[in-house]
Amino acid sequence: MNKADGLSVTDIIRTIDHAILLPTVTTAQLQEAIDSVRHLPLASVCVNSVNVRNACSMLAGTAIPTCAVVGFPAGSVIVDAKLKEAEAALNHGASEIDMVIHQGAALSGDLQLVALEVSKLALLVHTANGKLKVILESGVLNSDSLLIQLCRVCSDEGADFVKTSTGFGYIRNEQGQFTASSATVHDVELMARSVSGGTSVKASGGIRSVSTARAMLNAGATRLGTSSTLSILADQGALGSDY
Repeated sequence: MNKADGLSVTDIIRTIDHAILLPTVTTAQLQEAIDSVRHLPLASVCVNSVNVRNACSMLAGTAIPTCAVVGFPAGSVIVDAKLKEAEAALNHGASEIDMVIHQGAALSGDLQLVALEVSKLALLVHTANGKLKVILESGVLNSDSLLIQLCRVCSDEGADFVKTSTGFGYIRNEQGQFTASSATVHDVELMARSVSGGTSVKASGGIRSVSTARAMLNAGATRLGTSSTLSILADQGALGSDY
């Protein structure tokens, strides 16, 4: 039996960063989304940085931390802008930061720039006693070799997690159509083998069922990102529910 096959629904929920990341979310929708999950033992609720203050207020009375995305979803902003956004999110109450790397730099082979931004963000976040997750958008990378190198860079520069995807990344297929880039078992396994030290793996993108959640945990992820937490809870045929 694989390690995640015997996990209860509670075990799986404890690994989830519940994502509320649509750019159009209103204050009322944010409140509704948080109210729907605030009774669960989530790892965090993950929101856009502009919503951190409200999310923290709405989560008052729970043990659920607030996570903020930075440079989201494209990552194509200067390092100083990511630092300012992260600093504001931390000041507003976030305790975890999910930062998107400069994907163009990674694809250009400029790993020094990626290392610089991870290093600076890690210092800022750790000074505030927070955790840094670095989103690699693995589905748009052009080789396993590059994914391995990026994982090693992130480990070396002090990232707490490497994360597969934003959930908003798209790749163009041979017909010229865009399809969503999601976490894959292959990428998670590769990332888990490539990190070192205290760096862990977060799988995100396309996780909507118990079977997919278990597959990602079996592949080596210890954190999951999904907006489909309630769908996973409702997957009664696979697990039943404690809630």
